Amino acid sequence: MKSGWTDKCITDDTSRHCYEIFDTKITWKKASDLCTYDGGTLAIIESFEQQTFIEDLMKKRRFNVSGLWIGSDKLHPEERRAWADGDYFSYVNWAPGEPNSMVNENCAELRTNNGTWNDVVCRKTNGVICDVKGT
Repeated sequence: MKSGWTDKCITDDTSRHCYEIFDTKITWKKASDLCTYDGGTLAIIESFEQQTFIEDLMKKRRFNVSGLWIGSDKLHPEERRAWADGDYFSYVNWAPGEPNSMVNENCAELRTNNGTWNDVVCRKTNGVICDVKGT
């Protein structure tokens, strides 16, 4: 049985992406599984406009987590950074000094306090922002 998050997601009419945010503290892999279970992905942020829409969604909530998983687990410093779907970043919103490529920091989180991105270990537990395109 599907979790049904795609029935409740909030659509950005400009990008045609629909987002749902979960406060559940889980690892990047479990977050990715949660999103794909209903046909989506972890959020892939491809533009300033998408970033702004997501930040506006975040401003309407209080969080019990410091970060939300977004769709990149390909932050290896020796490779070109990419989204989990294989596309390279066309837009970034890294916090100053990030990504710093500390040991095993291969996944990306969106910080709930300011919307910037941070590279972190994939075993960390965070909230989740799921994304389904074309709804």
